[in-house]
Amino acid sequence: MTGANGLIGNEVASAFLAYGATVVITDVQSKAEMIQAADAHKKNSPTADIRAYQMDVTSEASVDEVFQALDHEFGKV
Repeated sequence: MTGANGLIGNEVASAFLAYGATVVITDVQSKAEMIQAADAHKKNSPTADIRAYQMDVTSEASVDEVFQALDHEFGKV
């Protein structure tokens, strides 16, 4: 999910996690801020399956890098 560190993205991520989904959050903010956001979700829902990546959707290289990481972790997305 892109824009996950914003108000709407954060709420959408929370809703998906509440239903047991594996959630990947991305935003242009720093990797540290994204990890902090994922940790906040885990604090609210200790069983949350969430991954966090810094990604700039305006950069093809940034998007490719994240998709390669997800492909490695999960297989085809």
